[in-house]
Amino acid sequence: MRNRALFETPEYRAWSSMLNRCRDKTYRNYGARGITVCARWDQFQSFLADVGLRPSPLHSLDRYPDPNGNYEPDNVRWATRAEQARNKRTNVHLVIGGESRVVADWARSAGLSRRTLHNRLNAGWSPEQAVSTPRNPVKQAAGRQRHRCYGQVGERAGTAGRPGTGPVDERGAEIGWPTQERHGTG
Repeated sequence: MRNRALFETPEYRAWSSMLNRCRDKTYRNYGARGITVCARWDQFQSFLADVGLRPSPLHSLDRYPDPNGNYEPDNVRWATRAEQARNKRTNVHLVIGGESRVVADWARSAGLSRRTLHNRLNAGWSPEQAVSTPRNPVKQAAGRQRHRCYGQVGERAGTAGRPGTGPVDERGAEIGWPTQERHGTG
């Protein structure tokens, strides 16, 4: 590869950007934090030999496994955005049964929202209990109930369950829907 073509590669741009971020103290998440690049990588060819070619346009440099560590051969990889999102220093990791994952991954596998899992942990639940306890089916049913035909308007007025009293009934009457279709009985 000719020298000029080498400077136009995504690997060269990633290497150059890495050096700039770490050497410039105005980059608060890099240079200002003391993140450095190993001396071996002062030469692009050494960097390329250690890291290799970028696997795809979806990949960029990631400090892994230590997001707080320096740029050096044992702590850099090419990673996608999704992989990098799991390697942020702000992530909360839970260890359950000897397996460490970020909260978002535990929540997804348990069928919970991240917020629910965070709330449980903040309330003092153990990680095992927070992940293994299913969502509250009673609360879910109550949440769905609010969106039925009779809705909250009818409930507030004390007319819930009676035809012609909810927002769907009112709007349905305005546009000429037959009563049976508004109530699912037709």
